[in-house]
Amino acid sequence: MFTNRLVFFLAVPKPGLGRPPRKANTTNLHYHGMHLSPMGAADNMLVSVAPNASFRYFFQIPVNHPAGLFWYHAHVHGLVTNHVGRGAAGMLYVENAYTDQIARLGIRRRLLMLQQAYFEDDLRTLTSDDGARDDPRRALSLINGQLMPEIRIRPGEPQVWSLLNASTSAFYLLRIGGHTFDVIVEDGIPLPAPRIGRETLLLPSGKRLEVVVRASGTSGRYAVSYDAYNQGVDTWPAKAVGTLVVEGRAWTGPDHPGVDVSGRPRDLSAGNIRRNRTRLIVLGQNNNVPEGEFGRFTLNGHPWDPSYSEWTSTLGTVEEWVFRNDTEQDHPMHVHVNPFQVVRVNNVPVAFDGYQDTAIVPRFGTLTVRTRFTDFAGGPILLHCHILDHEDMGMMTRFEIA
Repeated sequence: MFTNRLVFFLAVPKPGLGRPPRKANTTNLHYHGMHLSPMGAADNMLVSVAPNASFRYFFQIPVNHPAGLFWYHAHVHGLVTNHVGRGAAGMLYVENAYTDQIARLGIRRRLLMLQQAYFEDDLRTLTSDDGARDDPRRALSLINGQLMPEIRIRPGEPQVWSLLNASTSAFYLLRIGGHTFDVIVEDGIPLPAPRIGRETLLLPSGKRLEVVVRASGTSGRYAVSYDAYNQGVDTWPAKAVGTLVVEGRAWTGPDHPGVDVSGRPRDLSAGNIRRNRTRLIVLGQNNNVPEGEFGRFTLNGHPWDPSYSEWTSTLGTVEEWVFRNDTEQDHPMHVHVNPFQVVRVNNVPVAFDGYQDTAIVPRFGTLTVRTRFTDFAGGPILLHCHILDHEDMGMMTRFEIA
């Protein structure tokens, strides 16, 4: 049972297509990355829960659902940035026999939510405005709600870190001094093979990565930090966000066994796509609309219109989508319900590397993906930029499955 106890007051969003006047503490839930029905009481974006009202979400997780980190957050259009920017989000982990095996081996799993907390000038009142990102007093980078936490590990110990970027707009380029990451899961879906020895991890808003961190054999304190990252318009500053403390007796237990091979993902790049199953999605910016106003960002030439469906897909088919970014900044595009496989970036083929539900479309470039539809006829299913103020300004559309 979900009960809406939001009590804060915000200015009512300006009227406009897709942004009707409503109480600013109306809300709902989106189960980000989960393969659930977009209808009824499941991952239904048409649900709207009034202040002090309740709604009973009900869904069955498919028996073959991948094991990994997913999350839930508020998703009423026009209010998403306000709500998620003040912390209306949480983690949801799906387990299976593979994760039970990891636990039996004694290997520790950490669920780590990376968030930004922005404050007004009074340094007490939270705001969703990310404009003060360079002010160390007003922009705090938190891990599980903590400022500069210490994360403990034994020398040589392998730990599984399930990482979520739950910020509204930040791009995190994460590193640990003296350590590397082996990536085994992306967006809750196991990879075909691990990505070994990565020095940094790029997590745009909404992205999840599951990695194996093996502690140095030398005890000490190692910085957990973000490198500076330029998104095209905004630069996210370099900063320390925590400390990895290597201490205690050396690890003598087993190593991590690697990726979950119980349900290997299918490579969708094999085979031709029929012309009527190839779609173009153009990411645009209307410079005649002021920054912050609805209609500033568009998909296929128009901002979000809840009454308009972009297309209808068909059960049992595979489609190829080309996202073309006509703007000067990177956009992490997120698709509800069904993950996708990246097959080309800027028209350069990409080797099969599993599925995602959130991927960056490079500025003035293209991202080509393939996706398949096996169930959940009906809709609507949303796709949008996961820089949440871009979504609120119109960079979202919908489609159905027949």
